[in-house]
Amino acid sequence: MKKISIIVSAVCALVLPSCTTLQRDIALPAEQTEESGFSAEMESRLAAADAQALLGENAAGVKTSCLYIIGQAENKLAHMQPDKSVTARLTAIEGRAYLLIGDRERAESCFEKARKKNADDSAVVILAHRLGFLKKLDAAVSRHDESGVLILETAIDYYRNGNYADAAGSFDTAFLSLPPFYRHAYQMLRDTSWSMKDTVSDDAQFAKLLQLSEISVLQMVEIAQRSTNLLDIYTGGKKLAGRKLYAAVVKAGLLRSVSGRGEIGTSGSGQLSADTAVPRILCARFLWNLKNSGSGNEAAAVKYSRKYRGGLYAASPVPDVPLDSEDFDAVLGTVENELLVLPDGRNFNPYGMITGAEFNESVKKIK
Repeated sequence: MKKISIIVSAVCALVLPSCTTLQRDIALPAEQTEESGFSAEMESRLAAADAQALLGENAAGVKTSCLYIIGQAENKLAHMQPDKSVTARLTAIEGRAYLLIGDRERAESCFEKARKKNADDSAVVILAHRLGFLKKLDAAVSRHDESGVLILETAIDYYRNGNYADAAGSFDTAFLSLPPFYRHAYQMLRDTSWSMKDTVSDDAQFAKLLQLSEISVLQMVEIAQRSTNLLDIYTGGKKLAGRKLYAAVVKAGLLRSVSGRGEIGTSGSGQLSADTAVPRILCARFLWNLKNSGSGNEAAAVKYSRKYRGGLYAASPVPDVPLDSEDFDAVLGTVENELLVLPDGRNFNPYGMITGAEFNESVKKIK
């Protein structure tokens, strides 16, 4: 087992009364065994639940995942009798699961059990930090921490505190040495950090918009106004808010399809509701209208439908956006101009939801 030398005096001071400040070793993962393989599986499940909780998503799913982790960890600890290192890690994972569902008492109990087995395990250190026993991770992070989990925890701290520039870099550093499931779990936090790192730090409302895992039409328009000057021509250069901003966008026709007549997500008034959730295809429509509005070249906005609907092509070049889609031009245009991407290199995923950070990155590309 590899170790790195670090200082963990805060844990000693707060939860180990008989301990004085001294140099300790943080234990890194042991060579793969059946037990350590099981703990890795639990870590993977915990990472996914933790990321969802940090994003404020799927509370019911987070609770279900945590209860599964707790049950599996308790069963393994009761019947398999793994070594001290694995016991410490599994118990710490169980403690974090309890903390995620709001059971601090059991989380603290798990921490006490885990630290007695191996207080230096990185999972135990992270649980101490999440419980508030270890206020800062600075002393616990070393460039030689090959597992990367403490660097990842530092990135999460930066993210929570709104220090997105440092969070962005720390996420990427951590991912270099972590198993792929960590990147999969925390990718959205990383992407949001990169998107927000250059924003005005005191614009708390804008920051909240960018952190949303899905956005409404009104929120999409608000992000466009805050991040660019593309709407100035329609607002008279004023920074409008709420329904006034939405009304200005509707009046300008920026929510209308250029390839067809209907509108997805319509309300009884025939216009998109301000509260309509924004799927990727509607995001493409708005972006394409913003790019072409005021250009004086209406033909450019429909050049794809004119080309592909002329009878020479039997099918759309994007399989999940058919030739007769009312947003055919918007999809092909935003993809060709690199405002949006084909997630799998072939399909557009038109009804997948767009995040605040993703939309912000796209709208800033319009010149």
